[in-house]
Amino acid sequence: MNNIIVKRVIIIIGAIAVIVALSYLRKYLNTTTKNYLRNAETFAKPVNEDNILLIEFKKQFADRRIILACEEDINDDNRKDLVVISRLNDDISTIAFLDTTNGFIATEPIPAPRENQYMKFFNMDKVGVIEVLITGEKKGQVGYAIYKYEDGHLIDIFGEGMEDCC
Repeated sequence: MNNIIVKRVIIIIGAIAVIVALSYLRKYLNTTTKNYLRNAETFAKPVNEDNILLIEFKKQFADRRIILACEEDINDDNRKDLVVISRLNDDISTIAFLDTTNGFIATEPIPAPRENQYMKFFNMDKVGVIEVLITGEKKGQVGYAIYKYEDGHLIDIFGEGMEDCC
């Protein structure tokens, strides 16, 4: 009888130790990921407040609060475009704002991460338009998506975890 109690106590203590260890491991991995994102120098730099595209975006979307705005030529027309993560009430969205020969055009808003948003521009296939990587988190859940500008829309071509962080 005494041996059974001792074995059960050892099993319970072992289970608690495993749970605590896994909890610390999860916390460490989340912190490491967050620190990597904060310190990564490969992400696009936000545009200055005097950026012409940003000024025009603010005129056309005066009700949106800018979270992050970065520029790159995403439609391969040799003109800088703006990709903006902004907030309207409780909605956080990404909008591409393009400077075209026919004036400024904006894509429909698509969901964006709720916290710690970052952007990166790169040419994945080395031809044509530049892809846009959006990453961020929501309550510690990290996600990312890669978008390509096509026919007036930002098209999600690959992503992981965005449903958890938007």
